[in-house]
Amino acid sequence: SEIDRRIRKSRLTRTGLSGVPMLLSLLWTPLVARPVGAVGSEAWASAFNTTELDCGMRRLMLRQAQALQPGRDHTITFDSLQLETLCGDPRPKKQPQQSRAKAYEEEELGEELGEELVVYVCPARGDDGEGNGGLARPFRTIRAALRKIRGEGRGRNKPAAIVLRNGTHFLNETVEITRRDEPLSIRAYPGEAPWISGGVPLPADLAWRRSGEHPRSSDVWAADLRGTEAFAALMSGPRPGMPGLFTLEPHRRLTRARYPNGDAELVQWGYASLHRDAVSIPGEAVEEWTKPDALGPPEFFYVDLARPGNPSGRVKNDSQQSAYNAFGVGSGGACASVWGDGDSYWCANSSSGGWAEVDSECAASGRLQIPVGMRYNRS
Repeated sequence: SEIDRRIRKSRLTRTGLSGVPMLLSLLWTPLVARPVGAVGSEAWASAFNTTELDCGMRRLMLRQAQALQPGRDHTITFDSLQLETLCGDPRPKKQPQQSRAKAYEEEELGEELGEELVVYVCPARGDDGEGNGGLARPFRTIRAALRKIRGEGRGRNKPAAIVLRNGTHFLNETVEITRRDEPLSIRAYPGEAPWISGGVPLPADLAWRRSGEHPRSSDVWAADLRGTEAFAALMSGPRPGMPGLFTLEPHRRLTRARYPNGDAELVQWGYASLHRDAVSIPGEAVEEWTKPDALGPPEFFYVDLARPGNPSGRVKNDSQQSAYNAFGVGSGGACASVWGDGDSYWCANSSSGGWAEVDSECAASGRLQIPVGMRYNRS
């Protein structure tokens, strides 16, 4: 039916039918259990140990990760679950990876290691033109290594591996791995921690200068990328431009030039923050907000699921919030500039939830409700 087709196509639906997101939501939602006969918050708090429940669920997730990937070092998983800092669990010793480290060190060319063809990639000293995929003469890119493996004419069940050396491996375009490449693994060289990045590296000799468009006291810097390979790569994608900027060492996001200045990843902000005025613009400092261009309202598709005989063939009327007893999506218009082509729940004229009132107004007026500029109040 039309509603079934749109539910499958929709990027976000209010029902959350996907099993994994619902499971994660359940695992991380604080559970409240009140023992029988307990009266008042103090009695309940003394009878129910929420820390024990939270830590028990974290340990359960660690065991599940170990079961799914038994040959992997799970100290990183342990750290990400904060089992030592929050639950007092002793940090496990680093586990050796199940690998052929000695064979890697002795192998010169990407030849057979037992039943496996191994090809090495090193972003620092590799060469796609002169390299052969061996440990001494690695390729520079994953794409070249994949081309080498495909050119070997392996049998259908002949395993192969691409081994990544330390450094950042940039992928300027999608690398497609299909069934014809099976069985294939891409893994790190023993003892090393390479990164795979979808970013574009900037020239090492790029000249950064203090921006002349801002006061000398500001800490805004600019560089001209025109004429570089990086500029061509950044402007050739489906969404031209530079959405963010990172340093490689240490690996962290740089703050886009903004007013007021501040690192959004480190400073405290938000409505309830005591420091909100340090990184947010006080209302009295704004004379007028600049609205984005009007792009027109989207097309809507709406079904009242609480009404018997609705197109879905089912009745849903069990939510205390009426908005969740309906299905609605929108497409095109102003919403397409944010969520792209196709249906989106947040483009609907019936969306609900955090910030949904902003999205609903966007859908009704055909104009995004987030300002793109301001006129400063100098009075």
